[in-house]
Amino acid sequence: MTTHGSPKYLTRRRKIRCAAICGASFVLTVLVPQLYTLHLDLPRPWDLHVSQGAAEFKGHGKFGNSPGALIIEGHSYTCSSPSLLVTPDCFPYPTLKQLREELGGKTLTVTWFYQPAHLFYRNRRVLKIEQEGKIWVTPEAVIQSIKKDRENEPTYILISCVVACLVLLLFFWVIDREAERDRRIAESAGSS
Repeated sequence: MTTHGSPKYLTRRRKIRCAAICGASFVLTVLVPQLYTLHLDLPRPWDLHVSQGAAEFKGHGKFGNSPGALIIEGHSYTCSSPSLLVTPDCFPYPTLKQLREELGGKTLTVTWFYQPAHLFYRNRRVLKIEQEGKIWVTPEAVIQSIKKDRENEPTYILISCVVACLVLLLFFWVIDREAERDRRIAESAGSS
């Protein structure tokens, strides 16, 4: 029989808490955006919006030197899928510095659509970027990217689920080891 003070009871409670917290975190931060990517629809003509204004660019990545978002009149436009995988060929230059030098402050026309990204959130996904008649991002490239994301997403979901299960198993193993160590210490203290 287990009592509230025994290490075995605490271990079970810790396992349940750990599983619940990790499971909820995994679902909200990883699985939901991946499911949105998997079910992302291609934009229809009536879903498209056009914005025009002076361009600013924000970086992302470890050092913030990769192009991540286009800012026009305070609104952010992205090339990323709902699971936040930024399309590397969306912006015409691989580094933020080159992009800012070439297009920063210039007037761009952006065709975009709302893309559901999370439970109560949607972002503005770039479909086309144009500057003085020159097309920097084509709708065909973005649609191809969306199709590719949808094709690859089942693999990403599977990998994410396997990694999450392995992390939970590691947590449980560590908790069991701690409980076993505590039990041995309690036994050796009781026999002394």
